[in-house]
Amino acid sequence: MPDGIREQEEEEGKLLLSLDSGWFESPNFFSQLHVIDDVLRQYEQSKGLPEHSVKAYEVFDMIIGTGSGGLLAVMLGPLKMTTREALTSVQTLHQSVFNPPEPPKPRQSKSKRSSEFLSWLMCKPRKSDFLPESFDPEPLGSRLANAVHQLVEQRLGQDGLSIKMQKVEQIIPGCKIAVTAMTSAHAKAPTVFRGYDSKLSSPSSPDCTLVDAVRATMADPRHFHAVTFGQPTAQTYVAVDVGHFNPIQTALQEAGSLFNEKSITAILSIGSGKHEVFAGDCPPDFPARTVRSVSFSHAAFERARAILSPNPEAHYRFEVDHLRASAATSPADVEADSLAYLAREEVIRKTNALVRVMCSRTSTVRSEEISQDETSRPPQYVKYMPIAVSTLDSLKGLPRIERASFDLHNGCLKGTREHILPVIFKWMEEEGPKPPIMWLEGVLGSGKSFVAHSVAMEAHRLRILGASFFVTPGSGVREGANQPSTYTEPPSLKNIVSSLILDLGGLCENFRIAVAGILGERPCLATAAPSVQLTDLLLPSLSSLSKDRTFVWVIDGFDELMRYPDREVADSFFATLCSPPPSFPPNFIIFITSRPLSDHRLNQTSSIRLLLLDVSSQENTKDLDLIADAELKELAAANRAFSALSPSDQLSIDFRTKSQGYALWFRIVKEHLIRSSSPNQELRELVDLDGHGSSDVQQLIYSTYAEIIQRSIDLTHPNNRKALKHVILVFLALQRPLPLVTILDMLENSSELPSQSFVTIISHLCALLLGFNSSNPLEFIHLSLRDFFTSSAEFSDLIEDVPSPRDLSPGHFTLLQCAFQVMGSCLRQEVLVEKQPHDPSTLAYAAAAWPYHITCLNSKTYSMVLAQPLSKFLDNSFFAWLEYHTTIGIPFMFTQEFLARVKPLAPHIWDDKVLSQRQTVEKLDQLRSQFEHSERLDDWLLCSSVAVDLWRARVDSHSNGEDERCLYMAVENKARGLEALTLHKEALSASEEAVALCRSLVQRSPQDSKPEDLPLLLARLSSRLSAAGRHGDALSVMEEAIPLKRQLAKAHPKVFVTNFANSLTRFASLLSDAGRDAEALAALEEAIPLLRQLGNHLPEEFEAELAISLYNLSNHLAHVGRLDEAETSISESIALFRQIVRDRRKVYEDGLARSLNAFSDQLVKAGRRPDALVAIEESTSLYRQFAQDHPKVLPYELAVALKTLSDRLSDEGRRVEALAAIEESILTYRQIRETKHDHPTAFHGSYARALIYFSVALSDAGRHADAFAAGEESVKLYRQLAQDEPKVYQEGLAIALNDFADDLSGAGRYVEALAMVEEAISLCHQLVQERPQRFKGFLRTVTRTREEIQLKYSGS
Repeated sequence: MPDGIREQEEEEGKLLLSLDSGWFESPNFFSQLHVIDDVLRQYEQSKGLPEHSVKAYEVFDMIIGTGSGGLLAVMLGPLKMTTREALTSVQTLHQSVFNPPEPPKPRQSKSKRSSEFLSWLMCKPRKSDFLPESFDPEPLGSRLANAVHQLVEQRLGQDGLSIKMQKVEQIIPGCKIAVTAMTSAHAKAPTVFRGYDSKLSSPSSPDCTLVDAVRATMADPRHFHAVTFGQPTAQTYVAVDVGHFNPIQTALQEAGSLFNEKSITAILSIGSGKHEVFAGDCPPDFPARTVRSVSFSHAAFERARAILSPNPEAHYRFEVDHLRASAATSPADVEADSLAYLAREEVIRKTNALVRVMCSRTSTVRSEEISQDETSRPPQYVKYMPIAVSTLDSLKGLPRIERASFDLHNGCLKGTREHILPVIFKWMEEEGPKPPIMWLEGVLGSGKSFVAHSVAMEAHRLRILGASFFVTPGSGVREGANQPSTYTEPPSLKNIVSSLILDLGGLCENFRIAVAGILGERPCLATAAPSVQLTDLLLPSLSSLSKDRTFVWVIDGFDELMRYPDREVADSFFATLCSPPPSFPPNFIIFITSRPLSDHRLNQTSSIRLLLLDVSSQENTKDLDLIADAELKELAAANRAFSALSPSDQLSIDFRTKSQGYALWFRIVKEHLIRSSSPNQELRELVDLDGHGSSDVQQLIYSTYAEIIQRSIDLTHPNNRKALKHVILVFLALQRPLPLVTILDMLENSSELPSQSFVTIISHLCALLLGFNSSNPLEFIHLSLRDFFTSSAEFSDLIEDVPSPRDLSPGHFTLLQCAFQVMGSCLRQEVLVEKQPHDPSTLAYAAAAWPYHITCLNSKTYSMVLAQPLSKFLDNSFFAWLEYHTTIGIPFMFTQEFLARVKPLAPHIWDDKVLSQRQTVEKLDQLRSQFEHSERLDDWLLCSSVAVDLWRARVDSHSNGEDERCLYMAVENKARGLEALTLHKEALSASEEAVALCRSLVQRSPQDSKPEDLPLLLARLSSRLSAAGRHGDALSVMEEAIPLKRQLAKAHPKVFVTNFANSLTRFASLLSDAGRDAEALAALEEAIPLLRQLGNHLPEEFEAELAISLYNLSNHLAHVGRLDEAETSISESIALFRQIVRDRRKVYEDGLARSLNAFSDQLVKAGRRPDALVAIEESTSLYRQFAQDHPKVLPYELAVALKTLSDRLSDEGRRVEALAAIEESILTYRQIRETKHDHPTAFHGSYARALIYFSVALSDAGRHADAFAAGEESVKLYRQLAQDEPKVYQEGLAIALNDFADDLSGAGRYVEALAMVEEAISLCHQLVQERPQRFKGFLRTVTRTREEIQLKYSGS
């Protein structure tokens, strides 16, 4: 930091930095450094200082931390580290404590490997061994002490080890440093280790060294022994416990003793990370007390904010949402979560507000005061890490592809691809019309993925990255070991759009709300095909994205997606992108890479700009020279046996020439030579390799793979060739990449491929694999290696007489057997074994993947060998496996498609042990109930469908009444599942089938059916028919149900009277819609006493139902002219609703508003127009508030209330206000119509009726053209409605025709006006025949309109 900056600010406001403690075994607390780095970089930018020139101790006046936060405080303070240096150091320290360096991999002969290395690998503990109770604190504590000593000595020299904590101020005089720990003497409050003199005397700061203070604050008993030191009396210290993980109160107390409290300008408090897993069950290796610490930490912050600080707005709290809460979380995962968090608009506002305060040091700037433009300001620094956004509660139904984002290590080398990257960057940043999609094609190994990573990095640097999706190894889709007891989907394109939506939702609140609204209406879109999600979910929501920033979506390796089993999904998605051009908003663009697809659609659409990465170009040759030199330098740094080469050395020249312009070859060779004992010699041999005499890049790569394998494994021995083939078969057959430790756990008891054999072969191939020495999944170094094993002649030549692994069935069978063994030892009968012999991740994979492996056994030769393990699994673990579906989120596997594929493998076993067993379908029904309760809608439907098929098969084979009853109840459950997914037509069909089956059983064998079954099914069918617009059929079905329900209520009143009362109110509504008002009134008069009785006993449950019924009763009484009784009923309804809203449930405000609306109508009939206006004004106000509080609910009622308000205002002569109200009503109607929703017919009728009134109001205001348009729209809409339901909408059509005829007459179009009025008269005659008393007067009105038009026509 330039001299003078601190001095200029010394007398101004003070800045405090408070760092929470985190669970040290997990690197999630690294996120604190990412937040500080982000703040300091923006501070530098605002001050005009060089990048990375400012350190935390130069800006903050006090830094205090505890636990892991205490370690960071010391790093940023007396050790004078930049945030980048601290990040590197803490990663190294963390690795040295929990994952010490692994032994080197010895370079030995082809036929032999180090037994010491293999024994070490086989004995490596599983992650599940690292539970708190099984930690051995002794070696961990020693490693921590050594690491801290080494760190301090490295930064401060040998003398730094003896520096007293209280003398730290001499190292950084402008910044106060403190850390906290706990003692037995002060168990209720932390002890403060101060690096300064303090006025506070109690508790006093211990006399200790800086190293001792760090060890004390880090002495978490979950990992380390307590530390003891001090003179003359030794004291024992441990890390802080629950309630003290957030040191902000201590920070404020300490600051109060050092500074004037009013001088505290800002307090930056940073948590160690929130975890999504807190919302549910925690993984077994996550301490429960750490879960509690989150709420305690936040509570501490709020207490300090509200009580201790004179200026609450001076507090700035940051805490990253982490996807993972496990020791296996990688630093890349942490930075991914951190960057996603820092890119959110609300966090950008908060950061900008804080930076503004830091720069001024005089006053607090609220984040709300930061302009919208500042939230999208790109930072002047680069962080190259993947982005991953936590799943949002409002979008929790959307599945995500985990860890498919861009990666730090895979960007283009500096100085390369300068002929193509600027073109892409310009396209990203330029404004105005441009193709929304840029597509980069390049052949295998040309470096497309490096370009894609660089594009994603640049987009993130500019803060315009919406999401990125990579399928290349090392950055692509993988499960990892982050959630050992949960299920993660295998690689698939089907979740690519939903993953993008989740990422965009984390960046833009309005977008998240828009998506949630669509999903609320159509939940089936959450798991729809990508092409459907793209057109029906993503595109309609993109318009809600912030308009002041661009959102870039990067997709790498699209051709690889086309090769997955869901090829049809990829083709459909590709077609949607290409034709017709998708209507993306101008600020949403997509960058895609792939091998040449030779698809004419790429060149025929204006929405795609096609680029080619030409490996034969001069620019590519220059780039390859730089890349080759960089790879050789990295090789020299990694392998001391390698003699460095200069670019002019012949071997270096030959190395570049050999690549033929493909960067992939450099990487493959380098990874192999890193482990070589004679790297220069082997490099020469590989360079001289003839590559089968072909210049084709594929042949070059394949021959190199073959040579490396030959140099690593002695393939002259047949057993080695067989072992290699079997290992590759198993590796290729894995449903998704797994960590090595999980694979070994799977193969632990395998007779065909013991884990020892697997690890022996894999260790020889480690140069061609990623994740070998980590908890990350084991993957090929490049996707071309999979092609080499599955389709190359080179690999077939290597294994000679052993058949090439074209058919992966042997690998699938081995994994299937292992899966059965794992589940057999972990799942017994219907329970999970208490003491698990396998790691939870192994069980999760076995339970999720065995259906995949068994469906891949296409050969009938496996029927015999499959019989025994399958039979044993079905006997011992099948039902426990079904139950396991609900515990870790495994998608329901036991589908019809699955059964159709696997039954031919062992038909008798499936029939005897599963399909014919009643216990199977009963278990499926239990699962269906659990899926329904947890809102797993797709699994609910799949489970219900299988249950229906199995019950149907039982009924067809040996019919009995009990099974028939189970069948129709299963069909009804399926109907409910279809209904939940908004598949209403299918739900109605299933409901009709259920009723038919039940009727049949009741007629044939009533004793086998329960008396409540048929009325229940009839009532549900009636509701579905009504929702489908089939009101007549709905009424007929309900007429059949009501007598049956009345009998049940009389026979068992305690059980069925509630249901009967509710059915009566529904029945009354259907009767009213059919014009049978007297019968509707009778039904309500029968229901009201029942509801009053229920309300007296259980008011919370039935008061609302009584209020609604009284509202309906009032409407019917008013309709038949019993106005006094109607007013009494509506008044009671209003009083009940007011009491309900006041006491407990604001959600019933809409019911109160509806009753006030009806009350207003009745007051008008009674001649009390002023009172009617007051009632409708209150109703409209309530509806407005309800619409604001429930934005996802379409405001039907508000539109109706506004129309009624317009009528009342018009009655009072307030024409201008009346027109404004009806105009707002029409606008509300139109906004509702624009939503992608299947609106009920009644809504369209209400809108058409409002248009008539709107036309009249416009005409009275002199806006005749607008009145004419509204009248014309009303007639058009009523015609459509009357065509489908003439009895309901003929009256409205006649009124609209009469009104529009008057408009036509006013415009001088008499012939058309007469045609309209004649049609209206014809309709009136039909209505008079059906209901003469109601429509005779209207017929006279229409006839008078005709006479007036005829008179005008004759006079013209």
